Amino acid sequence: MSIAVKLVLAVLTIGIFGCNPKAEYIIPVDFVKYEKEFEPGEKGLTQKDSQAIYERLSIEINTNTIGRELPDIMVETIENDNLNLRTLINGPTLICISDAHCGWGIDALVNGVPRALKKAQNENIEIEGICLFIKEDPENENMEMFNSKLNELIPLYHNLFIISSEESKRTRLIC
Repeated sequence: MSIAVKLVLAVLTIGIFGCNPKAEYIIPVDFVKYEKEFEPGEKGLTQKDSQAIYERLSIEINTNTIGRELPDIMVETIENDNLNLRTLINGPTLICISDAHCGWGIDALVNGVPRALKKAQNENIEIEGICLFIKEDPENENMEMFNSKLNELIPLYHNLFIISSEESKRTRLIC
């Protein structure tokens, strides 16, 4: 699978949100459907095939996110303050989400997303970046690994928040 597909799958939900008070809620994208399309099969995939899949994925992401409203999502700051994520959205925003157990998700959060935000900044595109880091329940979370990955993300994002696994599933940010 290409790095670009892994980046898209790692981010899981990428949204550029507008300020439309009558907008409908975000609709999660079924990334598994696209992942299956990228499986080469017997004939393999041509570059044209891959480009067509990327275009359909991009259209679905845009349709499902741009101008749509973020549902109430409770997140926690590094300082343990609870906030509603919706109150943090003040304009075009890229939201990326992953957990500590997903190697390519962490790679996207550490490398891909910061590069994309930097590129947007260099091109004078005003977009805010918000990183949501999923914390599993204490019984299932390796806290040493979680804290290590969290500390790796802290210098990369001034908008870094922790979201519980239950909250991410409840809000359908993860399908």
